[in-house]
Amino acid sequence: MDRFALARLNRWLQRIPGFGQWLKLSQQVYQAEEILHDRRRCVRRAG
Repeated sequence: MDRFALARLNRWLQRIPGFGQWLKLSQQVYQAEEILHDRRRCVRRAG
């Protein structure tokens, strides 16, 4: 998939009411999970 098609898809998805907010929320959740996994790895190493 090229960047232009991806940008067009993004624009289309942003028109859906509430989708932009949901996307932001899901990204935050994903980042939070990544951080938690990193912390667990650090704890395992320390332990």
